[in-house]
Amino acid sequence: MRKFIHLFKRYLFSFVLVIVGIMVFIQFAELVLTKEAYLENYILDTVAGIEGLSNVSIENKENVVKALFVMEMNCETSSLLRQVYDANDAYKDQLRNQLFQIHKPKFDVYKELGIRQYQIHLRDAESFLRVHNPSVYGDDLTEIRRTVVDALESRVLVKGMEEGRFSNGYRYVFPIIEDNELLGSIEYSYSLKSMLKPVIDTYDLTSVFMVNKDEVDSKTFMSISRDYTTDIRFNDWYLDNSFSNENLEEKVLLNKGEFLLINNQVIENIQTGVFGVDAFVYEKFDDKLVWAMPFEVRDYTDRVLGYLIHYKNDDVLMDLVDQRDKQIRGSLSMILVSLILLSAIWKLYSVTRINAHHDSLTNLYNRHYFYNYITEKVKIGTILMIDIDDFKLINDKYGHDCGDKVLTALAKTLKDHVRSNDNVLRWGGEEFLVVLKDTPLKEGYNKACHLRKIIEETSFNDKKLTISIGVSKLRDDFESSIKEADQALYFVKEHGKNSVKIFERSMDS
Repeated sequence: MRKFIHLFKRYLFSFVLVIVGIMVFIQFAELVLTKEAYLENYILDTVAGIEGLSNVSIENKENVVKALFVMEMNCETSSLLRQVYDANDAYKDQLRNQLFQIHKPKFDVYKELGIRQYQIHLRDAESFLRVHNPSVYGDDLTEIRRTVVDALESRVLVKGMEEGRFSNGYRYVFPIIEDNELLGSIEYSYSLKSMLKPVIDTYDLTSVFMVNKDEVDSKTFMSISRDYTTDIRFNDWYLDNSFSNENLEEKVLLNKGEFLLINNQVIENIQTGVFGVDAFVYEKFDDKLVWAMPFEVRDYTDRVLGYLIHYKNDDVLMDLVDQRDKQIRGSLSMILVSLILLSAIWKLYSVTRINAHHDSLTNLYNRHYFYNYITEKVKIGTILMIDIDDFKLINDKYGHDCGDKVLTALAKTLKDHVRSNDNVLRWGGEEFLVVLKDTPLKEGYNKACHLRKIIEETSFNDKKLTISIGVSKLRDDFESSIKEADQALYFVKEHGKNSVKIFERSMDS
């Protein structure tokens, strides 16, 4: 128990320093993590908000077209369609024109609602009337437009993104049924830009829609110059012209190099299949921060039609990033300062500890070190208690400065002539203690005689010295061992000095 208490006291200061260091680190780590959490929550909320509002916008558009379909489906439209199937080509053209006259005014209104395409199909999936482009008709959509085919076959509303003869769109295809007879279908189609306009406006986004080139090339029969463009920055896709693709950099206040830096990251995410919040990337440029995020756009058959990319110059996110970075810099500075202070304290403690264990004049270990360390490490050996003969005469005759130099020189000589694992201590005044580890008494006595002779033959600061040595066997009771060596030394001092004496009981044991 005493040993445990001793060890506890010895390492208590080190333990306290470690605890303080850990507490400092935890405190600043919590501050940094808090700022990081604010940043992550903002990103998560932004992504969730965009996705949620996109779904709401799509749902609202569906409600609109359902209401339009109910309002406009009248007996006149059904009657004209019923006549088409028994009509010759000339009469079909007449019926087509009549339907156009009925639906053209409606489409003029619908365009204000964001509807881009409005058309009527026959029950065999022939495009009978494109109200938005009445000069093109009669083409078979069976292999092109799955939404139309499925709406006619299932006789229920079919909806979803799909590429078409002219452009893509989010399509709502309603079957036209009267008296349980399928007469055809009517279609309302929004551009993706129109579908997401509430999202883009609410979040002040700059967006592009990259469409699969193969899908466009395999379905459209007109030049893409009207509805699609190419851009070297999006080389593998067409860009949908319903989105404003000009001057993308200026819209987010970036130069071309800055835009490419962030855009390349987005394209890389697309190529590696990373989307949504995991694909959210941002870059801070001087006084602005721009983020970008891609989304997959799948068609009605769940194939990837293209990719929607949102960009935003975001002051709020920039403030959060600045706060996070400032907190990190501040925390790192405080941790550095704390480490410097802890290091200085540890160094001061170490110096104090060394001073407490060492004699300031000779730099030998002292009594404190003996009782706190040597008694733990050395269990077997021999103790030599050494005293300089007539040292007072040196101090009196030559002064204490000379006496100090003699003590220092003697200490070095003693240390130079014992093993590295032996200990030489200044016990006090002109007394020294030598602990010969794992050394039998007889061998220790011989070492003492050797040391006495060396000292006698050595000049110390131009002064000759002799020493008296008391020898004792090291016991578990260290105090007794010290007293025995001291008694043997006293005997030498009383009987002529400059000699070595073993404590008698040590020889018996």
